[in-house]
Amino acid sequence: MVVQHDEIKKLLKGNNLDSTNEWIVYGTKGERGYWIALSDRGVTLLPVAQQGNLTGEIIPFDNQKIKSIALKKSILSNKLIIVDTKNKKHVLKVATRHLGNKHHHEDFLKIIEKYKK
Repeated sequence: MVVQHDEIKKLLKGNNLDSTNEWIVYGTKGERGYWIALSDRGVTLLPVAQQGNLTGEIIPFDNQKIKSIALKKSILSNKLIIVDTKNKKHVLKVATRHLGNKHHHEDFLKIIEKYKK
């Protein structure tokens, strides 16, 4: 089960995807849930079930594959938009808080500060 920041960072480190400066938030794309790790190396998506179990392959986007990252914040939803170098948009709805993860909201605020459009 992967729910807390320490568990997520340990998993990233085990896959050589860790960084010293990571912000981790929960988001969805359609029906699928993801832990989203943003760092100075790029963005990593960890597909998870509602209970926190990994459900698929970890999806890394290193900085060479990313054209832009933006966060569109509205009253109804927050959308993280990643545009890759092939101009494909990856849009994820991002939660402001996640029950069970004590660092989520703090990281969400840092992401707003850096990527808000």
